[in-house]
Amino acid sequence: QEEARKQSQRLILLFCLAVFVLVVLTNALFVVFVWFSDIGNLAGTQRINVSSLPWYQALLAIIDNFGWDKIAIVSAIIVSVIAVATWSKWSDLSKGGHVVAELLGGKRVSPDTKELHERRLINVVEEMALAASMAVPPAYVLTNEQGINAFAAGVSSDDAVVAVSQGALMQLNRDQLQGVVAHEFSHILNGDMRLNVRVVATLHGLTMINETGRILMEAGSRRSYRRSYGFSNSSRKNNGGQFVIFIAGLALWLLGTVGQFFGEVIKAALSRQREYLADASAVQFTRNPTGIGEALQIIGGYGKHSKIDNPRAHELGHFFFSAAFNSRLFATHPSVDERIERLLPNWNGQYAESTAEAELRSEFGDAVMGFSGGSLHAEDLSKAVQSESSGSSDISFEFQEQAAAEPAFNLKSLLERVHTSYDAKGVYYAFIGHESVATNDWSERIAPLSLSQKLDLLRAAIPSLKTLSKEEYSAFRSSYLQVISADKKRSLSEWLGFELFRNPCDRFFGLAKPVKPKYKNIESIAGFYRIAVTKFVQMGTRTTRDQLAAIEAAGKASGIDLAGTKLALNISTKEFTTACSELKKAYPLLTPRLIKGLLAAAEVDGKVCEIEQKLVSILAAIWDLPLPTLEMSEAA
Repeated sequence: QEEARKQSQRLILLFCLAVFVLVVLTNALFVVFVWFSDIGNLAGTQRINVSSLPWYQALLAIIDNFGWDKIAIVSAIIVSVIAVATWSKWSDLSKGGHVVAELLGGKRVSPDTKELHERRLINVVEEMALAASMAVPPAYVLTNEQGINAFAAGVSSDDAVVAVSQGALMQLNRDQLQGVVAHEFSHILNGDMRLNVRVVATLHGLTMINETGRILMEAGSRRSYRRSYGFSNSSRKNNGGQFVIFIAGLALWLLGTVGQFFGEVIKAALSRQREYLADASAVQFTRNPTGIGEALQIIGGYGKHSKIDNPRAHELGHFFFSAAFNSRLFATHPSVDERIERLLPNWNGQYAESTAEAELRSEFGDAVMGFSGGSLHAEDLSKAVQSESSGSSDISFEFQEQAAAEPAFNLKSLLERVHTSYDAKGVYYAFIGHESVATNDWSERIAPLSLSQKLDLLRAAIPSLKTLSKEEYSAFRSSYLQVISADKKRSLSEWLGFELFRNPCDRFFGLAKPVKPKYKNIESIAGFYRIAVTKFVQMGTRTTRDQLAAIEAAGKASGIDLAGTKLALNISTKEFTTACSELKKAYPLLTPRLIKGLLAAAEVDGKVCEIEQKLVSILAAIWDLPLPTLEMSEAA
């Protein structure tokens, strides 16, 4: 994510440079145009003799004679046009990943779909999200696209979606699809999606000069045509004025085309390197280079390759897993062969054919609605969710867990049952101990589960909550708030449950916008961080000495002065949750240090308990950071 921020800074620098060049060239063109036309006389500009001067002195003399005030006006107009266009595109695309998916013809897959290909996609996306301790993003299918491709879109993990083409859905087997989806999840976790949206908005702003020129050209040629054929009573001598408009439009169009050209080159250069990093992250995520490698082999040998037919494919081509269109100069992705060779060094150069259909029947042979047991990642996930808490008395009040060798309900079957909005609401109510008709029998079902398993279940229910209408979701949200506020004392588990669905669902339904950064330096957040760290270490399984050591480790790792922190402070849950919410408003370069400090505190004694593991994961999600590496101790 740090690399993505550096890429964003480079993009801003290049964007400013491109705008500056466009402003200079447009002003030069405007001055010369006015100088050699009759418009200069109308503007009160008197020509001077510059024939004896060198060209650069002549140009400066013309500009000085023209007036720097007029130059400033022209510059302001150009910058305003670019800024408004950039802001407009950013506003549209920052509403959530579903906007991009729908622009490209995506259809949302229902979480409780019975279609086998879609069921497999839902399972794979769900597994990846739970392994990453993030909210499960909605899945989309580009139903009209037969090329094999996929993308992730959104501004943050809260509003992310994962989409695959119909070709990918039909042609890839489970391991191959998993490799592709893992690639897209790496874009989510590394902050690449936000960079992609910025690239689109930036290029749209630069393109507006081109578009303005095109409009002027059309206006000039159309009005000139009307006068020439008697459609206007105005004198035909005004045709000269229309010709001037046409020429001005042509000049702007040419300048805009130059800006657009360099913008496309910048986009391609930024995107290509990110794809290599995402491939490597996918392998690290799945521990299986063969899956994504074989997916690329099938793309190479498939008739439509990864081509996307939607007209917006060129504008949004850098979002995709593989090249959405053919272009050498503006290629947003490395070649398929290069990517395969990096993933599979012993590749023989032969492409593969799809065997997905036969494997699909085999995969769902034993349990049409269950997870495939043949996936390495699924096995890892199963091990993770079967970890049980020791129930140590040092863990905070509401997180006492009853050790259970075998839960009464299998987690995998429960994950399948939260694929309706009714059951999704029920499991959230059951998590906070609220008994109602909506809870159904969820209280009994989740009682034997560990905290880790319960939180995974809540994350898996989020896509089903997003199938509600905006009115239905608002009603559920209000009801949930009433329940957790009834005793005027919100517990930590209630806060966790609310935060898990509030962030992604509020963004999805347009009830909240991305949080604007407020705190620019470490000193401004030190007080909030002191509260968060103190409560965090007190919830762990530590002696007082270990708690002090953990606070010291957090201070060193984060670079925040925590000296003199008093463990005797009685920090309430409200103070802790308020501090965490305020820390979310820190500038992006500061928030990774917060997680780094918590990681150091959790690992200081070599024992990481379940509540520490899940709190770090949830805070990382709330602060929109990649999932940190944190292994839970067997003894914790």
